[in-house]
Amino acid sequence: MLLYTLKPNKKRAIIPRTIILFLLCVLFYLGIQLNLYLLELEIADYIAILIMLTLFLLFALESLLNYSKIARITYYFFDDKITLQDKESKSLFYYNINNITIKRNLIDRLFNTATIVLAPGFSIKFINHYSQLHNWINQLVERAKKMVI
Repeated sequence: MLLYTLKPNKKRAIIPRTIILFLLCVLFYLGIQLNLYLLELEIADYIAILIMLTLFLLFALESLLNYSKIARITYYFFDDKITLQDKESKSLFYYNINNITIKRNLIDRLFNTATIVLAPGFSIKFINHYSQLHNWINQLVERAKKMVI
């Protein structure tokens, strides 16, 4: 039986990636300009505009792909397991969980989010209200382990 459905915080997942991608595009453009300067080559204005337009289109495409990837992620909490639905489905039974840890970095602190690591290879990323969810998952794990015994 489905108990709860959870989606990650999209702003937390997308904004840092978008900023990094933008900075990489700027760095790439500056690298092109530096190479041209060192080779003592001058390019026409329309070529420079074409390079900037290409970088902008790549930036926009990658941003849309990041958004669609994050929008597909959903965590389903059932009576006996957690399922991560992305391109493929991945499940973890509560009785297999030995340790639950909360991980936060600087960006998580800015967005008031966290990642809950349940097992190697399974984590719940970019979530709000992480402390309540952590406590609730602990309760589900304890209940599942009592039912197995």
